[in-house]
Amino acid sequence: MVISTVDTVEATRTLVAARQADQTLLFQLVGRGPGPAIVAMRLGLSGVVRDPVTQAQAGLLLNGLATIAAAASSRALTAAGDPMSAGLLAPMRATTTQQTVRYFADVLRGDELADHPLTLFTSAGRHPLAVVDDLGEGFRAQKEQALAAVVSITSRRIGIVAAVALVSIEERAIDMLFVSKNRNDKRRVESVVTFRAPAQRFASSAVFTD
Repeated sequence: MVISTVDTVEATRTLVAARQADQTLLFQLVGRGPGPAIVAMRLGLSGVVRDPVTQAQAGLLLNGLATIAAAASSRALTAAGDPMSAGLLAPMRATTTQQTVRYFADVLRGDELADHPLTLFTSAGRHPLAVVDDLGEGFRAQKEQALAAVVSITSRRIGIVAAVALVSIEERAIDMLFVSKNRNDKRRVESVVTFRAPAQRFASSAVFTD
């Protein structure tokens, strides 16, 4: 088992890429989207990588984050780094850590995972996460990709049941699509949050760290 204790996106994606077939790797990141810290969307990501599919998805997402986020260490979560981010992200970090501990306990017991191997946290709650390459064919194609990506994710909940990250390395963009289901198990894309690399030199980038 490998427990990632690095605190940057770059170091985390290096570890994920280097994972061997007989290794289990746990990692987490928290951060905020671009723009002023007080209004930027706050996110948490917890993952356990122990199969090629999850490794590929985690690698793709981390590669995408590296194109849109400023380099940051965990000092961004302390008063010595960015006091505003520190205060806003502390609760998200605690929530994300709880999920990582759940993964850790399942792996130590040798049990099947109780949760999907990648979990996204937003201010609205916890969402199983799938990651795919954005085909760049318009919103209709994105919706079809998202619905196909979460077919294997089951949930008894009504409302948002999963998130899908569509990553475009070339465009330096990640579109996060949230999929909901109704009482008849019909699924649809409920909302979309877009993350882009800043177009202007002095605009505030997204920030992600451990």
